[in-house]
Amino acid sequence: MKGRFFLVDDIQRVQIAGLQQALVDGDAHTTNELEVLRRRSIQQGIQLEEVSTMVNILARMLIESSSIDPKVLAYRVEAELEERRAPVPVPTTAATCVLCGANRTSADVEVTPYGAVCEPSCP
Repeated sequence: MKGRFFLVDDIQRVQIAGLQQALVDGDAHTTNELEVLRRRSIQQGIQLEEVSTMVNILARMLIESSSIDPKVLAYRVEAELEERRAPVPVPTTAATCVLCGANRTSADVEVTPYGAVCEPSCP
């Protein structure tokens, strides 16, 4: 009888050690994913700054060459931004994910300007 309890304790120790190792492995994997996302975020920030600088230079060149009135430019930019901020109509029944092609209900997709996308993560 005494040996059976030791066997159960040993099994539980092995299971606990396995779970602890799985947590360590999961943390390492998560850390790697976070590092990839951090680097991607930095790269996109740099790209965004480059595009912003280029747009500012082009706008300044158009204004300085009298090709466009600064007020008209500001008005057109604001109008375009408002149009892009307008809410996108949500499909009422089913939608097909534009990335993976899966048919989903409207509750399971997020509608983007490019179409419906599986909400949690699309394969």
